Amino acid sequence: MVTIEDDKPHSNLASMVWPIIVIALSITAVAILYLTIGHIGPTYSANVMSQQQRRLRQQYNLPAQPIITNPKILQIPPSLRNVPPSVYYSSK
Repeated sequence: MVTIEDDKPHSNLASMVWPIIVIALSITAVAILYLTIGHIGPTYSANVMSQQQRRLRQQYNLPAQPIITNPKILQIPPSLRNVPPSVYYSSK
């Protein structure tokens, strides 16, 4: 004769296994998406930003600006590009 107390350890184990399975499936899905789509990188953001700037300059009749393609400069936010390095690299 099987009692309710005999089934409890199995139900506790099952309640712990499902979250672990969900986490494993989530990590697997993220890994598959990363391998499929890949790392976008800063060049994607730079391309989007240059397209936006070109469209806005045409829309508001502003003069054209040169497109920046240097990866080191693209890592610096546009608002800090004209700031001397000594200002944002200072050790305070």
